[in-house]
Amino acid sequence: MRNLRLASATLARTTRPARWLACLPAVLTTLRAPCEYEEVVKKSRFVAFAAPVSTANDAMQFVAERSDPKASHNVFAYKLADGSTRQSSDGEPGGTAGPPVLAAIEGSGLVDVAALVIRYYGGIKLGTGGLVRAYGGAAKQCLELGEKSEIVRTEAYIVTYAHGDTGSVFGLIGGYSPTPISSDDNGGSVLITLPPDELEGFEQRLAEATAGRASIAG
Repeated sequence: MRNLRLASATLARTTRPARWLACLPAVLTTLRAPCEYEEVVKKSRFVAFAAPVSTANDAMQFVAERSDPKASHNVFAYKLADGSTRQSSDGEPGGTAGPPVLAAIEGSGLVDVAALVIRYYGGIKLGTGGLVRAYGGAAKQCLELGEKSEIVRTEAYIVTYAHGDTGSVFGLIGGYSPTPISSDDNGGSVLITLPPDELEGFEQRLAEATAGRASIAG
C-alpha cells in the first residue's frame, strides 16, 4: 500500500476542474509489479506489458524501455491517479489500437498504470474489429494477471497552533508526515497529509487536545 498525495501542485498540472478531486475514492488501485501476457491472433503475435507508474515521465520511460524497434507496432496507453491519460496507436488505423488499450486500463479500474502492446505482424490482416479485439484483449488479459496494490489518497492540510500547544499538536500529528512551515514565540503552523475521510475525526481530536485553540485548513 502506498500513499497518494494530491496537493495544489498536482492539480495545476492537469486540465481537469478542481471538483474532480472530491469524486475520487479514498482508496485507489494500481499494479503491485510489472506483468506480461502474450497471444497469437491469426499469425500476428501480440505481447502485452503493464507496470505501475507514478508520473507521465515514468510511463514514457517504461514504454521506451519495453518497446521493440523491430516490431511492427508498439502501442501504448497510460492512466494516472490525477485522471490524466495518453495513448498511441503507433501507425495502426485510427481507433484500433491505442484507444482499446486505454479502454482496457479504464475498464480495469486501475490508475497509475501504463500498458504496452507490441505487435509482430504475421502476414494476415485483422481488420478494424480484429485489431480492436486483439489490442484491447491483450491489454485486458495482462492487467487481469497482474497483482494489485492499494493507493491511499491523501490531501495536504495546514495546522495552526499556539506556542503552548506545541507538544500536544506534534504528539497528535506524528503519523501524518508533518512538515513545519513557520514557528515563533506565539506559535506556528505545520503541513500534514491525511486521507480525506479521516479529516473529521482528526479535527475532533485536535480540538480536544488544544481546547479548540488549534485549527486545520485545506
